[in-house]
Amino acid sequence: MLCICSLTFFYLVFSSFETDYYISLPSANQPFSGIKLYVVIFGLFHLMVGIAVVNLTRAWPICLLLLASSFVFCADAYSCLFTETYIFYDHRPSMNDDVENNSVDEIVCHVVVRRMYEKMKNPEDLPKIFKFDDEVEDYLYLKA
Repeated sequence: MLCICSLTFFYLVFSSFETDYYISLPSANQPFSGIKLYVVIFGLFHLMVGIAVVNLTRAWPICLLLLASSFVFCADAYSCLFTETYIFYDHRPSMNDDVENNSVDEIVCHVVVRRMYEKMKNPEDLPKIFKFDDEVEDYLYLKA
């Protein structure tokens, strides 16, 4: 029970609900858009651990729930740690807006991770206008 309560607590703490901005990875870098090698490797590892848990413990339902959460966390964390860019968005005022109004107007800026920028092979593939991750806070302060 403690595990489920802590999962719920951390989800609420780290979600972007009731905030003005949120970040999103470009669709090519999102872990569950298409088949990615690291997601398959994490999946196979978690599947092997899941089979062992079912055979070795009596509390397998809660262990499988935690294992599924661990799989999603590992895939998301890997993609966030090794992405070169992300997009900073404004929250839309309501969820009832139609999808066709999802325009470029809600994009605040494209952000490039400085430590990854120095290692990039093709910096010309970046958007024409972007900010570095350590400049975003100053940019938002000046924009407000």
